[in-house]
Amino acid sequence: MRKTIAALTLAFSAILSCQNTFATTVLPSGTLTDLGIFDAGSYTITGSGSVDLLGNNTFQMQPNGLPVTSVTSSSYSYFNPGGSFIADGQLGIAGQNAKIGSLIGTLTANPINAADWFLIGYQTVLTLDARMHIYASVNDTYYPNNTGFFNATVSSVPAPAATWLFVGGMAILGFFNYRKMA
Repeated sequence: MRKTIAALTLAFSAILSCQNTFATTVLPSGTLTDLGIFDAGSYTITGSGSVDLLGNNTFQMQPNGLPVTSVTSSSYSYFNPGGSFIADGQLGIAGQNAKIGSLIGTLTANPINAADWFLIGYQTVLTLDARMHIYASVNDTYYPNNTGFFNATVSSVPAPAATWLFVGGMAILGFFNYRKMA
């Protein structure tokens, strides 16, 4: 019986800790990167890496839209130290939703305005009401000279109900095992 309980505990632990995870590279090219199609539920999207918006190591940005180091290009020194929503007098495709150079996401394959975008940055939690695609891109105003990449990882967030169901099941198994031994 103890071996059975141990095996069940291990199996349920594996089920609960097993998260659907998808990782991909997002290039700063101005095109959408499909992160995958996901069922209704909550997901954590994380970003890492850096992009250079001039392609010459003078304008490197983090996923949250902040410079990696001081921007050394004199034309863009106003990005120091807190980033900017505007480059060359224009908002990026995400408008005021994200700073220039940041990792951004959308739920539509054809975003038409800034309201279609959200900041992914280093991490965001997103809840989907239905099965749909999640897309990612880099917020910028001009893409041809961009280099580098961001990594984007999407992981499912286990539902609280599943955790309580597991705990309840283990309590019942423990109770029956206790009664059998007494």
